[in-house]
Amino acid sequence: MLAVLAAEAIMIAATIAWVAFYSYVIDTGHPAAYYEAYAQRAGPYVALTLGLPAFYLVCRKISGRGVAKAMAVFVVYCALEIPMLAVSDLSQLPGWLLPANFATKLLGCYLGGKP
Repeated sequence: MLAVLAAEAIMIAATIAWVAFYSYVIDTGHPAAYYEAYAQRAGPYVALTLGLPAFYLVCRKISGRGVAKAMAVFVVYCALEIPMLAVSDLSQLPGWLLPANFATKLLGCYLGGKP
């Protein structure tokens, strides 16, 4: 469970860092609501980009326990993420994004768990 939280923390921190960079460097001068809306749109793409490396690093850290432990990390992630997605408005996301996000995290867990 701690491994999943660590991977999620990495991705949340990266999203916050990206939105801060975007708001201070790329598209400045808008009200906070504008950047909050941007964060909602950009978050899934940041997760897609960093899902594999974040889950790889976390599972590599626990890799002494093998692929089975790394796959358990993915199962716990799914158990936490799927209910949250079920109550979220996903209408703005392209259909390929969620399966791609889950696939990158699965691959990151698998590769991180390999000896």
